[in-house]
Amino acid sequence: MADVCGCYFWTMRFLSVVTCLGVLAAHAQVQLQWQHRFDAPNELTGFGDVGLGLDRRGDSLMVGHSWENFAQTTLFAADDGQVLWTMGTADTVYHLGGRSFFGNTIVSGERTASGNGISARSSLIGLDGVLHWTVDAGLMNVQRLRGPLVNAAEDTAHVLAYGSGVLHDLRVDHIGSAGGWSYTPAHPWPGFETCLAADGSVIITAMVDLPGAFSDVPRLMRFDAAGAPTWSTWLADTTGFVVSAPARTVHWNADTLLSVHTTWQGLVQLRMTDADDGSVLWSFTDSLGLVLELASLAVVPEAQRIHVGLHGGTSIAYAPGAGRLWTDSVNAQANYMEVAVLANSAHAVSIVTDDRHIGQGQDLHIRLLDPATGALVDTAWVNDTIGTHDLFENALLWGDELHLLTAATFDTVSILNESTTLLLSTFNLATPTALPGPKPSASPRTAVVTRGSIEAFLAPLLAPWTALDAAGRVHAVGSPADLDAWYGTAPPGTYQVLGAGGRSRLMFIRP
Repeated sequence: MADVCGCYFWTMRFLSVVTCLGVLAAHAQVQLQWQHRFDAPNELTGFGDVGLGLDRRGDSLMVGHSWENFAQTTLFAADDGQVLWTMGTADTVYHLGGRSFFGNTIVSGERTASGNGISARSSLIGLDGVLHWTVDAGLMNVQRLRGPLVNAAEDTAHVLAYGSGVLHDLRVDHIGSAGGWSYTPAHPWPGFETCLAADGSVIITAMVDLPGAFSDVPRLMRFDAAGAPTWSTWLADTTGFVVSAPARTVHWNADTLLSVHTTWQGLVQLRMTDADDGSVLWSFTDSLGLVLELASLAVVPEAQRIHVGLHGGTSIAYAPGAGRLWTDSVNAQANYMEVAVLANSAHAVSIVTDDRHIGQGQDLHIRLLDPATGALVDTAWVNDTIGTHDLFENALLWGDELHLLTAATFDTVSILNESTTLLLSTFNLATPTALPGPKPSASPRTAVVTRGSIEAFLAPLLAPWTALDAAGRVHAVGSPADLDAWYGTAPPGTYQVLGAGGRSRLMFIRP
């Protein structure tokens, strides 16, 4: 009791200020626009629903996914999340693939079960949800798949599949198969990434299993229309214990490619390559002082910015010729760690899986950063269901809107023993709104000031209860016992606790 009463007088004076903050402060926020939860799978098949592509064209947002191993495509109205249609095929689709808008259609690339074993295929779907055609590559042992890569100038798309030591290009147009090629490298590829050069040539960043090398070595290659390498170059030393994660390459401008990889020596290595002949145009090595593995890459050529995401929750911005611009870092802890960076001329976003240690598994932490300085502008969290791990599936930054696809699983040991359910969330990053919070009143609102238990204040019939800080950010959701457990370790501050869908409001101050 002394804990409560001893602080009561100054608390009430303090609250008269706090209750007005919600209308006085305004800035660009990460503001949730809408969410769509996909149907939960009927069986515990390991991966119940897995994202297989996310793309947007105008006011249409498309999600590819694999529901109980059946290929699914769903089209949404991007502004409000209305489902326009969904279609699927009753077959077995393994969890590699993608979708892209392709003119007035949608093209897919998938790793599928076939009579020969595990093959690759591409399908064309109309914007009305009607399947036009499906082309199977007729392969037997596809281990990795990338694409589709859309070449709008030539009205073609590429699906790249690797298996049994051979790279296959399945090329399609709006009619169906448009040929393709195969390439057999001298050494195995445990992994590879792809992009297109400005003229539509296929660019491969292969992780090569070289004899004598202690880690896979990245090799950058350009292929002509017949599948012959026009040039290739190593991105790292071919004998040392060097590269800590798969390298990534993206198209920078008309004739330049940008590649990034990280090393076991704690280095981030950036390199610009001439797309015509493979010569090095610029390189930069940044020493981190600790080993962080490459997780994500985004570029904004018009702003001369390179954004690198590293496992553990670090986002770094670079500029050609200037080196490192800024760093944003959080000490993320997650069972299934993922980091994604997205950027355009107006925004920089870091998405990190993190465990807030409030008894609900890992969630998705969205950090909106000033693209010029790296200063934190706002944050938000995505937590699909209490008591689950939320997994990152895909994300897309479209102007001021962020589309985030996540999957929830109740399993806490291995997601292979459980099922996953998808959630699609859309946020606006530039809406200037007053910070959420209590409305101002002529008299101060009564609050409870305590470091002790709050469970007795929370009626079970009004659950679930939701705890928010003074900025409106959610810290905990659940039963009175759940919120009491969270409050016991919460940092000092003012918290609003809502029950019965917001109709019951309580305020607590933890000194």
